[in-house]
Amino acid sequence: MRRYDYTGPDDLRAMQFLVRRLWPHSYQGHAGNLAWSRFQHTGREGEWRTSLWADGDTVAAWAWTYDDGTIEICTDPAYPELAAEVLAWSQAAWPGVQRHSVEILQSAGHLSAALLTAGFTPADTSGIVMARLHHNLENLADPVVPGGFTLRHAQPGDEGRWAAVHQSAFAPSRVTEESIGNVWSAWPFEHRFAWLAEAPDGSFGAYVIGWYDEVSRVGEFEPVGVREDLQRQGLGRAVCLAALHAFRAAGAEHAVVYCRADDGYPAPAALYTAIGFEEYDRTETYENRRLAD
Repeated sequence: MRRYDYTGPDDLRAMQFLVRRLWPHSYQGHAGNLAWSRFQHTGREGEWRTSLWADGDTVAAWAWTYDDGTIEICTDPAYPELAAEVLAWSQAAWPGVQRHSVEILQSAGHLSAALLTAGFTPADTSGIVMARLHHNLENLADPVVPGGFTLRHAQPGDEGRWAAVHQSAFAPSRVTEESIGNVWSAWPFEHRFAWLAEAPDGSFGAYVIGWYDEVSRVGEFEPVGVREDLQRQGLGRAVCLAALHAFRAAGAEHAVVYCRADDGYPAPAALYTAIGFEEYDRTETYENRRLAD
């Protein structure tokens, strides 16, 4: 088994291919989710360290660590001994970090066992529940927007207005026109799966970036945003339904989204369940308390 450090987009593609190969129970994300996470902010490279493990030409694991102690990992269950090595590298990547946390799917039993063996324990997330929801793309309603708005998919040149919606929906945000351009340049982004609601004045009221993986035939929403002053008017529902129709037209069998699903932040799950999504998995967080302050 060979470990090597991340160097650029080719390695990101290898990470995405591993996620796709193991779909759906070994990592809470999707190939598109990785692209969004990597490129949504510019200039963050100094906050990350990433390594991949390969058996010959086959990537069997990767770890993406953050300078705050957050660790993302994906390992192939066919290599049960590898998870321990990946966790050991991840904890050593930032020598000054005193606490590490890892979020995994509840169904990823090979990772939970490795975490417990490595001294991690289930964390108290203070009632926050992160859920994985799926849609079988049957019985899709037609998207409807309020008067004056129109639905269309993204086009080159939309990046600035798109970023403005994101900054309003998720304030404060470091997403910029440049970073949206970087996201749109990343595989597997396609404009036909990214939908927006456009107002008569040309501004955007809501958007969804849809990511489609033709091998697993699964589409994902990441992210969905509605301008703060236009929320609860049906715009988010409309763009999501437009993307679901686009997924189905492309041959998708399922769509997924990852969101909060607790009483403290109920709006996202309420939106998705209203258009036919159902929960199929949740995540749990582990933290290493051995070195805690």
